Amino acid sequence: MKVLVLYGSAKLVNRFNRAGLEVLGFFPDPKILARRTADNLPQDAEGFVECTLHPGVDFGDCPCIGADQFRDDCGERDMIVAAAADEAGCIEVARVVHELQPEWVMLDRATFLKLGAGDAD
Repeated sequence: MKVLVLYGSAKLVNRFNRAGLEVLGFFPDPKILARRTADNLPQDAEGFVECTLHPGVDFGDCPCIGADQFRDDCGERDMIVAAAADEAGCIEVARVVHELQPEWVMLDRATFLKLGAGDAD
């Protein structure tokens, strides 16, 4: 089973590895997976487009990879495991889940996340 870990800890990743699960990535800050394209970001005269998550860094050179690049680099994933601590974290997790559409999602402390009617299937 291929697993993507959002938030959590390196200890959790080690436990998954020992259990024989393939951890595709560990992202303490899932915002880098939820980023969008640079099409709607302002560009200066030299063509510099600043990453909204990493001020002063060009959008193409920042550590953000976005869900599309993650999908291209890592392929399909079976499960996303996330332990968001607050509402903002839950929103980022929901964005990543929506973009990557795994078969399974394991959430911890997701009291702010509500699935819409019909999303439970």
